[in-house]
Order: sequence, then structure tokens, then C-alpha cells
Amino acid sequence: MVCGSDGHTYTSKCKMEFHACSTGKSLSTLCDGPCPCLPEPEPPKHKAEKNACTDKELRNLASRLKDWFGALHEDANRVIKPTSSEAAQGRFDTSILPICKDSLGWMFNKLDMNYDLLLDHSEINAIYLDKYEPCIKPLFNSCDSFKDGKLSNNEWCYCFQKPGGLPCQNEVSRIQKLSKGKSLLGAFVPHCNEEGYYKATQCHGSTGQCWCVDKYGNELAGSRKQGAVSCEEEQETSGDFGSGGSVVLLDDLEDAREPGPKDQPGRLRAHTRATEDDEDEDDDKEDEVGYIW
Repeated sequence: MVCGSDGHTYTSKCKMEFHACSTGKSLSTLCDGPCPCLPEPEPPKHKAEKNACTDKELRNLASRLKDWFGALHEDANRVIKPTSSEAAQGRFDTSILPICKDSLGWMFNKLDMNYDLLLDHSEINAIYLDKYEPCIKPLFNSCDSFKDGKLSNNEWCYCFQKPGGLPCQNEVSRIQKLSKGKSLLGAFVPHCNEEGYYKATQCHGSTGQCWCVDKYGNELAGSRKQGAVSCEEEQETSGDFGSGGSVVLLDDLEDAREPGPKDQPGRLRAHTRATEDDEDEDDDKEDEVGYIW
């Protein structure tokens, strides 16, 4: 079993090379074992050690998972080209997307099998790799702020954004702590977007000056002016099902979806196999491809 550079787990290196030849991809082996790769080879820890994960281990795991989701999302965008009719029928309702609209939001929507914007144990289990990642359960338990056994879209997004922090929200919090309840009259307080990053346009009410910044608050040279300025807002990947194509991560989970969503407009529908013969054919094809994720 190997992890390919496209973020997929293959049953063998031979299967990966066969898939590369048949699809025209340029693939290489990132590591032995399933994706995501461990930072360095180390023996699996005993179950008793799972509750003793350090903050550093949790941060490193979150970073590896985020990179893995990004590789899967990129591969889905590159490989799958839905027809216009399929795109129209399978477009996800973007009004209920998670606050993170990149590969994290895309992965959340992939795992959210019943479209309730909550990930329960059965849905999160799709990425539980206990044998290789003993800290994965402690990581998601630490992100469950309400301790209800489920992860909301906000909890999911914040879980992976915690290690680096949200730059604009962090700065606002720092200013508020410094003021200690005193008036902030005359002080510059940055404007944040809904994801916790800086808005492209920043203005200081006391001086009347405005300027443009990137999402991390770095001012763009020459953009500061007296009065309003026009800054182009950074475009984020939507993270919906349509943007990632119709790649099915786990056939068993897709087939287990409740029939309800197919009657709801704007939902991506999983197509069930029509006959047992089709199922057998799909299994054979999957074995030819050789990747698991």
C-alpha cells in the first residue's frame, strides 16, 4: 500500500504506476502506507497512548490532514469534468457552505452524507486511520466545543485553522485585550471577513485614510489614499461539491445515503448502481485503478 502524489492511497506501487499510465498523470510515491503520510516512519502507538497526544502532535496532525484534503480536492478538480447538465442538476446549495470555502469546506461537504451541516461519528469515521494516526480521535474530540459528539461546520473549520490562527480575528482580540474595557475611540481596529481574515479594503475612521491589504493584513504598496479606495476582493475556492466534481470518496457511504436529498433541489445526488451486475463491474474497475481514497 502506497500514498500517491495525487493524495490517493493505492494498493501497490504497481497499481499506482498503472493508473498513471492509463490516465496520463505524473505520479510519484509520497510514502509507504495510506494517505496522509506520517512526518517520519514510526511504529504505531498502543491504544492506551491515544489520550496522551501533545498539543504539538495535534497541530501536526491537523496540518497533515489539511494538506491531504488539499491534494484530494486538487485531484478532483483536475480529473472530473462534469457535463453541463450534470453540473446543473448536481450543484450544491452554496448558501449553507461552511465558513471555510477551500479544500476544508469541500471535504466537510464530502463527509456530510445527510446534508445536515453536522458530522457525526459515522461520518467522521470515514477518515479515521487509527492504526496509522493514533491522535486522530483526540484531535476531533478536542474540536467538539459543545461536547455533543458532532462537529458543526464552524467547529470543523476552526479545528484546522487553530494551529495558525485567524489573523484578523486574532488582531481584534489583541486590541480588545489591550484596551481592557476602555474606549477604542481614535484607535484603528481592522475589518475582518466572515472567515476571520482581513477584508481587502481597510479604512481608519479617525484619519479618513483607506488602503488595500492581503488576507493576512499586509498593506499593498501605494494603495493608501485619503478617502475611499477600490480593492479587488480575493476570490476563494467555493469548496462546494460542484467545484470538486462528483468524485466519490467512499462508495459504501455514498450508497448508504438516505433517499431524501434526491428530492431536494440543488443537492448533489449519489447515483446508486442499477443492478448487481453493474456493481460487480464497478468492483472490477476499482480493482484495476487500485486506489482507495
